[in-house]
Amino acid sequence: MCGDGVILAGTEECDDGNDVDTDECLSSCKAAICGDGQIQEGVEACDNGGDNSDTAYDGCTTQCQLGPRCGDSEVQVPQEECDDGSPDGDDLCNACKNVAFRYVFVTSQIFKGDVNKLNGADSRCIVAAAELPAAEWTAWLSDDVQSAAVRMDTSFMGWYILPGPEPILVARDWAGLTSGTLQNPIHRDEQGNPVAGDALAWSNTKTDGKILSLDAASHCNNWDSNTGTSSVGNPNATDAMWTNEGIVADCNSLHHLYCVQN
Repeated sequence: MCGDGVILAGTEECDDGNDVDTDECLSSCKAAICGDGQIQEGVEACDNGGDNSDTAYDGCTTQCQLGPRCGDSEVQVPQEECDDGSPDGDDLCNACKNVAFRYVFVTSQIFKGDVNKLNGADSRCIVAAAELPAAEWTAWLSDDVQSAAVRMDTSFMGWYILPGPEPILVARDWAGLTSGTLQNPIHRDEQGNPVAGDALAWSNTKTDGKILSLDAASHCNNWDSNTGTSSVGNPNATDAMWTNEGIVADCNSLHHLYCVQN
């Protein structure tokens, strides 16, 4: 009988005395072959039986190997928009779909607190981003009337990345940017170069993008004076200190601006 370890001539193709279906002899005493619907361990990557196909997306080939799928480094149209071989990576091809993205950076130049108000800060971001894709640029800055969040597109669902030869993920969507924890610090300038380890950036903004303080001492008199003080953020931080280091800086001192593609 099948399973007794003795091959019955003319009836059984094999008999290894077990009921395991992943070895070379099935529990039915038939020899394992590609297409039998059982995955032979160490030999086959898959086996969909009669559904094996060399063209089915995310299927199993007639050789019982994985068919065309996300992660094979070949773009399969129409299912895929891209395929870089790493479907789960933090790059701009994620799950074989192109990820919408916007840049965020800290300016290479440093400025005193009088940046000619919020509009002047935005203009400085536009100038800094001249070699990046044409877009609206907004400084991550709040005065006593307008917060950074009010001035930005809070509905954005793509990724915020740093400029540079290899994109670095800062946050997944607006919620990620304002969560209080960044994936990577905003420590590159508009050219993709790292800023100094002791760099600071003007802010007066909470992690959620709202105004940190209405007090003129926290925003250089609405970013229109070099007298007084203002809160600053740390570009090398990934926690809440990226936007609020917990200290104030003299408005006559020189610091960076955060710029966000909006």
